[in-house]
Formats: sequence, structure tokens, C-alpha cells
Amino acid sequence: MKINPKKIVFSLGFTILIFILFILVLNIFSYFDPFSFCYIKINYNVDGNKDTIKKAIEIIKNEDKKEYKKLCQYVNLIVERPCYSGRLGTSGMLRLNEDFVGCYIKGSKIIYLKPEKEDDFYVTKKRVGAIKKYSQKSQEFWGSFRK
Repeated sequence: MKINPKKIVFSLGFTILIFILFILVLNIFSYFDPFSFCYIKINYNVDGNKDTIKKAIEIIKNEDKKEYKKLCQYVNLIVERPCYSGRLGTSGMLRLNEDFVGCYIKGSKIIYLKPEKEDDFYVTKKRVGAIKKYSQKSQEFWGSFRK
């Protein structure tokens, strides 16, 4: 049986193309960095902006490798959605926490961020701080099981 080098090159090129397309499609709906094996799903809100979340993750990746590794290990999902406080309002419903940037629910690997439509440096920097803060809280919870 003869091995046809043209078929091998074509198959390899096709496989690489499919892999690149897979990464591009995956990055439309989430954050995926195949070189550091980091995958974080992003559920964005119509009142929000997922691009600032991705930019914030990239800033963390470029500025603080330790924080980026922690984020990738302890966070599976970032959601743009209002956080509700655990206290009941006068109507008996959970109150919307108006002054939040985000929140973390203990025991999850989920970060909630306030929906922000603006796509500017200020919003992105706020999100960098919130993502770092809440990935730390996730690490504190999940890291306690390793001791």
C-alpha cells in the first residue's frame, strides 16, 4: 500500500482548518484559550456587553499570570445578570443590589457581573477588578477541599 504525500498534507491541512474554525466558533459564545487550556463560558445579557468581559480576561492574562491561572481553574461561567441581595425587601421579594459590580455565590464556579452596555476602558477595568475578586472567592471555597 502506497502512502500518498499529497493526501497526508491535504488531510493535515483540513484538520488544522477545522480546529481553527472550532476555536473561532467557540470564542463567539465563550472565552477559550487553547494554549493554556482555559475555557470560560460567557452568558451575556442584551443590556450588557460580552466584549468587555473578554477584554477583561485578556488584560488579566497579560498582566497577571497567577490570577489568570486561578481564574481558569476556579471559574467555569461568567454571567451578565443583576445580583440579588439575600435580604427580603418590603414586598417580600429579594431586593436587587443596585450598587454592585458583580457577585459570587459561594459553592459555585460562577461569577455574576452587572450588565454594562458601554464598551470603554473604565467598564473593562471595573470588570478586571470584579473578576479577580470573585475568582479569589471561588478559590477560597474550592481550595479549602484540597487541604
